[in-house]
Amino acid sequence: MKKVMVLTALIAGLSCAVWAERVSIVQVTDMFGKTEFQIMNAEDFAALQKEIKEETAIFPAMVAAVQKEWAADKEKKIAFPGTRVKPRQAKKLQPDFTDEAKARPKLEKLEEREMDRIVKETEKYELQLKKIRDEAKRDAFVAKENAKKDAIQSAIQQVSKKMGEKLGRPVPSFGFAMDDAPAKADAKKAEKEKAEKEKADKKADKKKAEK
Repeated sequence: MKKVMVLTALIAGLSCAVWAERVSIVQVTDMFGKTEFQIMNAEDFAALQKEIKEETAIFPAMVAAVQKEWAADKEKKIAFPGTRVKPRQAKKLQPDFTDEAKARPKLEKLEEREMDRIVKETEKYELQLKKIRDEAKRDAFVAKENAKKDAIQSAIQQVSKKMGEKLGRPVPSFGFAMDDAPAKADAKKAEKEKAEKEKADKKADKKKAEK
């Protein structure tokens, strides 16, 4: 009987240890709207949730303060982009994994999908530009879009700074999503085109060999 009890206790202890080591993929979106996927254990995710809860609690007051300063600044030519300023978010994705190595393939697929989304957005913007035949109108369109982007980044920076001052710590971000996304998208597009060319070349070589 004692042996059975000891064995049961050992199995229970082992199960708890295995469960404690489980990890999850967490989708984190910063204030600039840039999304990254990270592998976290339960402790790391709980710490992140705590930070985001603190940030979300003071977010409305910080936005209101920046909006007031924005309205008083005569240099600002664009209205405060309030709908584009959002606090950080984090979402744990299912399923959980027993270790990081098992989670990595899923993480890479999610990163690939996110990059594909950015590529499509960039291609959509490029298509819009191509449709504008008149060079002056195209330049005006680009200038207007850049001004909007600058206004959004400026607003987010100011709100993030105030939140950091209030919390006594910085609000983490992955960088300016709207700045580095086009470069990454171009690199991804070039990589895709290269893969397609290599595939076409192999197909052509195979046809030649068959002849």
